[in-house]
Amino acid sequence: MRFLSTFFATVAVVLTVHGASLDDRTDVETVASLSAKINKGNCYGAPVPPWDAGCSPGWYYGDHHPSSSLICLKDVVICGLLSLLDCGFYCPNTGRHTEAPKNGYKEVFTGYTAAVRSVVPGDYLTYGLVDTVQECMDMCNTVVGCQFINTYHDVHGKVCALR
Repeated sequence: MRFLSTFFATVAVVLTVHGASLDDRTDVETVASLSAKINKGNCYGAPVPPWDAGCSPGWYYGDHHPSSSLICLKDVVICGLLSLLDCGFYCPNTGRHTEAPKNGYKEVFTGYTAAVRSVVPGDYLTYGLVDTVQECMDMCNTVVGCQFINTYHDVHGKVCALR
């Protein structure tokens, strides 16, 4: 009888360890997928700038997630994975900033209904959807190299382009 209970305990431990390794493999696949989608080389999920045909946002930061295909930056799991990846793109709500948060943004243009293209090639970083201008500023504070934001109201949602 004692042998039988030891056998069942061993089987339970083996099943638990085997299950854990499957979960770890799934986590690795999730990290690899997120790393492939959110990286500097593909403009953090939005490789086509908002002023070019075929563009689409790379991420969403707000309280009203519009699409399941966008990475939601208020998702605790996604934010944890982005912190682990250390790819220069972080969720604002994690408290991890690439530099001291800027609070002195200065409005330069008003009244535009589309993105304004810079004259400097290669300065586009990414763009995504946000609910408020403050959330766009919070995003800029957490993306390596972000110097200014370009917010405008789009017919398909609220867009935030980072440069």
